[in-house]
This record gives sequence, C-alpha cells and structure tokens, in this order.
Amino acid sequence: RKIGVDTWYYAKRCFLALGETLGKNMILLKDEAYDEIINFLDAAAPVGKSIATTISPLESQENTPKRTVSTEARLLKRFFLKMRD
Repeated sequence: RKIGVDTWYYAKRCFLALGETLGKNMILLKDEAYDEIINFLDAAAPVGKSIATTISPLESQENTPKRTVSTEARLLKRFFLKMRD
C-alpha cells in the first residue's frame, strides 16, 4: 500500500540477494515461499504503476523508457517464476 522509492529500493535489494543465492544453488525454497513472493510482486505491480524507481533529473530528460515499480516487479516475478521451474 505504501511503496515509495526508498521502500521499493530496499525490498528489491532483498529479492535480488535471494535470487542470487538461488541462482548459485546455495539454498532451496519451498513452493509456498515462491507463491508468497509471486503474490507480493503481483500486489506491488498495480500499486507501483506511477511510482518511478529513480530520482535522477538526468534520466527524466533523456528519451529512455521510464522505470517504475510496476515494471521492475514484473521483471522480478518473471525471474522467480523461471527459478521455480
């Protein structure tokens, strides 16, 4: 419900660290844990449609696509779905 730039940054760091550990086969997760992660990312996507993930004024001037919480949540969801299979 309350996702800001800083909140998403720290949550994303936790997910990326978990993904790195999973990628190295250092830990295994149960399917319930994957389901909870996917549910969280599904809930974050509609809330974060209008929340930009960067604060840099240089990126807003360029013609690059805007990165939002929603786009990054979908990318993380795709990653965790691949790791589950």
